[in-house]
Amino acid sequence: MNTNDNLKGDIIIYSVTYFNVSKIYPNNTALILMTAHYQLSKKRFFKCITKNKNDETKISIATFKSAYQNVGPCLMHTFIASCPTISNPTSIYVTALHKSDIIQLPLRYANAESLPIVSCVSSLYFAERWQIIAINIEWYSYFGVNRQGYYLISAMEGIYELLKVYEKLKMIDIHHWNIPDIPELNSRQELDSRDIAGSLNDCYINYREAADFIIVHDVDDLIYIKQGASFYPAFKQHWQEFPLTKTLNLTARTVEMEAEKGYEKFSMLKTFQTMNVLPERIYGKSIYNTSLIESVWIHWPTEFDKRLKSMTLDEKDAVLIHARTFKFGKYNQTKIGKIVSTNF
Repeated sequence: MNTNDNLKGDIIIYSVTYFNVSKIYPNNTALILMTAHYQLSKKRFFKCITKNKNDETKISIATFKSAYQNVGPCLMHTFIASCPTISNPTSIYVTALHKSDIIQLPLRYANAESLPIVSCVSSLYFAERWQIIAINIEWYSYFGVNRQGYYLISAMEGIYELLKVYEKLKMIDIHHWNIPDIPELNSRQELDSRDIAGSLNDCYINYREAADFIIVHDVDDLIYIKQGASFYPAFKQHWQEFPLTKTLNLTARTVEMEAEKGYEKFSMLKTFQTMNVLPERIYGKSIYNTSLIESVWIHWPTEFDKRLKSMTLDEKDAVLIHARTFKFGKYNQTKIGKIVSTNF
C-alpha cells in the first residue's frame, strides 16, 4: 500500500486483529500491525471501513503509535494503528485520506481461549538446533505455560516436523512469518534483528486477551523461578504486591551444555547435568502483565503509562538461563551426575 508520492509512504501490513472487548482498548477496536519508514507515523494517513453480516458500515480514522522504542538507526519501524469498528465485523477495508483506492485486508479475531500464561518466541531464522527447540518447548510446558507462539521464517525440514508434533499436542502454535520486502528501501536489512518487533507484537496482540501474563524470549532462553513448579502463582503474587510493575525482568546467565546429535541417545536430563554457567551476566528478557502493557519488544515494552516501573527479580529467586553454547557429540566431555559451576 502506497499512501504518498514517495517511498516514505510505503507500508507493509502484517495483520489486522479485532477485539470485541479488550483490556487496553475500547470495545470494538481493530489493530493494524504494520512496518513502514520510521517517519511515517507523523500523519494520520488512512481511514478504516468495517462491515458486519448485516451490511452495517462504520468509517473511522486510524490512530498511530510506535510498537516499540526505536533502539538503532534502522529506517524501517513497526507501528500499530487502532481503528474503531462496527460490532462483530466480517470485513475491513482501508483507504488513504483523499484517495479513491480501497483495499480489503484479512481480518482475524483475537484469540479467545483461556490461556493464563503464553510465551512469545522471537522469530526463528534457519533454525537448525532441534535440541534447544525441544528443550525450550518441554521446559515452558512443564512450568505451566499454556501455549507457546513460534514464528517461523525458515528451518531445517526435521525441525519443522518436530514443531508440527508439538502443535498437534496443543503445546505450541506455529505462525509462518515473512520478513517484509520493499526493495527500494532495502527493508530486509533496515528492519531490526530479524524483524522481531513485528513477530513479537503479532504474537502479543493475538494472545493478549487470552492470557494474564505473556513471556517474551528467544528460543535459547529458559526462565527458572525457584519458588515452585508453576510460574503462575509467582507471577500473580508479584503483581498483587506490586500492581504498577511494567515488566518483570530477569538477569540472564549464559551457559554451556553438551548434547547428542542424534535423537536416539539425546537426553534432556543428561544435557542439563552438563551445564556450565559462565560468570558474566547479560540483559535478560521480560514478563508482561497483559492488562497493563500494549505492545512489546524483545527486552522491554513501549511505555505509555509513566506510572509503571520495571522490576528485576533477585537471582536468588529467579534466573534466565541463556543456553547459547552447545557442544555436540557424545556426553563425554563433562562428568555426568552433577551440575557444573552453577553459581546461581
